Amino acid sequence: MHMNGQTSPLKVRDHALTPPSGNDLEIELEELIFSEWANPGDRLPSERALADHFRVSRPLLRETLRALEGRGLIRIEAGRGAFIEDLTQADPTRILSAARQGSITPAHLIQARLMIECSAAAQAAQFRSIADLDALKLSLYEMHNSKDAQIHANADMDFHLRIVTASQNPVTQLIYGSIKNLVFGSITRSATDNTVTKHGLPLHDDVYQAIADKDALAAEQVMRKIILVCQEHYGDDLNLPLSTVLNRRAKSNPEHKELLTAASKVVRQPLQNSAGQKGGVTRSNGVRYK
Repeated sequence: MHMNGQTSPLKVRDHALTPPSGNDLEIELEELIFSEWANPGDRLPSERALADHFRVSRPLLRETLRALEGRGLIRIEAGRGAFIEDLTQADPTRILSAARQGSITPAHLIQARLMIECSAAAQAAQFRSIADLDALKLSLYEMHNSKDAQIHANADMDFHLRIVTASQNPVTQLIYGSIKNLVFGSITRSATDNTVTKHGLPLHDDVYQAIADKDALAAEQVMRKIILVCQEHYGDDLNLPLSTVLNRRAKSNPEHKELLTAASKVVRQPLQNSAGQKGGVTRSNGVRYK
């Protein structure tokens, strides 16, 4: 499986299950593309083999493969088949397109957030205003007192956005703005996981206190702990595309299905311009962050 052009093996599927819908089929093919057995350059099984395996029609399969090609995950060559793309070798525009459409994993995002948000927390501790502290306190109140995962996720996102804004660094805000839809997806996944919220919520109180006390070192260290909670508790979700993670959880978590499905769509939206600009992340209830 390590030679370019080989056919990727199929993960065994329980054929007694109902054949997947178009959206579910795309998720399952994503899992195949990003599985440990598949490598860039590998050829996917033939249309007939895939259709038989997933028990779907050829037209539905072709439509799903075209969607994956449009996202830059595969390329389809007439007469040869579909091949897994190597996103690391793609041009910058292609990489950005793939990123905003869900190919980024939580592990990728954690590393980026460590670089951006830890520094932002330290800067916020130096430059925060009373208005910043009031906004952070309001977000914390909603996170602690709401039993609704959607409200919790929105408040958590507001909390992190406010810290970046309080850093008063326009470059930091610009960089964070480019990934905040992805961050919202990760935060939503966390908000529907009791283990993650149990460990992460008290740390939000701690980073607030560090910023209030103007303790830049403590703010940076606690923010690092907040982000690493995901790494410690996401399990197999760490290395799957974020959109796949959200859609899989939506299928297995009926209580939060609507929220997780909506967050998956937010992850696929175009990248934003800055953390503080009007028209930022779209909340799952349709409200946009200001």
